[in-house]
Parts: sequence; C-alpha cells; structure tokens
Amino acid sequence: MPTLTIIQGGGTVKREDSNRSLMYDQTNLANYKMVRKDDFIVHLRSFEGGLEKSSLDGIISPAYHTFHSDSADSRFYYPYFRSHEFIKHKLVPHVYGIRDGRSIDIDGMKTIDIPYTSLDEQHAIGDYLEQFDTLITLHQRKLGAINLTNAIVLFDNGYNPALACELIILKGVLTYAKHHYQKRHVILRLL
Repeated sequence: MPTLTIIQGGGTVKREDSNRSLMYDQTNLANYKMVRKDDFIVHLRSFEGGLEKSSLDGIISPAYHTFHSDSADSRFYYPYFRSHEFIKHKLVPHVYGIRDGRSIDIDGMKTIDIPYTSLDEQHAIGDYLEQFDTLITLHQRKLGAINLTNAIVLFDNGYNPALACELIILKGVLTYAKHHYQKRHVILRLL
C-alpha cells in the first residue's frame, strides 16, 4: 500500500506526489496505520482545520488517528467535520498544549455528539453536495478561462504582464498565478 500524507482541505496524496520534502524511513513502516478511502483522519493541524478525509487507500503516519464507519456516508460528514461549529465548539475543548505542540485528546473526542440521520438521507445529502461541488468547479474553470483571456487582452493593450496578473489577482479571481513572458503573450498557469 502506498504511504500517504495529509493535505489539509485536500484529502490524502501519495507522499511522492505531495511536492513536500518529507523525511521518513521507508524501510521501517511497521507502525504505520492503514487508512481506507473515505476514512476520517485526525491530523496534526485538525485543531485548526478539522478532520480530513482520505482520498485513497494506503498507510499513514502513526501520529495520526483514523475513524472508519460502514454505516455513514463520508460525503455527508466531511463538511461538518471541517465546519466552524465542529472545530471551535466541539473539537477545541479536547485540544491541549500550546502553539504548534497542540494535540487532541482522542478519548475525549470520541464523546462528541455529532448529528445523525438515516443512511439513506446521508446518501441523498451527499449526492446533493457532490453535485454542488461539481457545479462550483465548472464555474471556477470557466472563470479561470475568462481571466486568462482578460490577462492577454490587458497585455495586448500595453499593460506590463506582471501588472496584468496583479490586476486580476487584486480582483480576487485568481488565488495564485505564475506568469511567463513569451514574446507578446502572457501564459498563466492556474494552480
């Protein structure tokens, strides 16, 4: 099974695909924990961003804790486990330590009451949330294409390429852009 790393707000990825410089002994993975797709993970920054959901089957660091259920739809619970309500009002009372040394009392966390509804209703809500996420993604892609066109128009009208990128970023449309100069065109790589 692949060794995974947790990306807050992004699920899990194979360590070699994480673009992070992670040092670990690949020959000593005996203590690592198995995690299955859709399991929830309490990670080192859960006190800030809530629980993460595994995107893949694999193994994770023994520093993490996992929760698995065959009788719950993770698509229903994922938004709740990342919500302000859950983090600040349910999870924080079980956080101890200071600054970056903060930990979560897992036994205390297991006493948290969470909302529950029938599995059929969880599936229906999960389907709805998944469709909504897909719709948002499609609109973001469309907006990205429009902004790429805007950047080229700005450049073609005499704007400095860096300024064209900054103007679009200032409009709050792109969260990150890299610009490259190629003769009279600006190529934006949306990340």
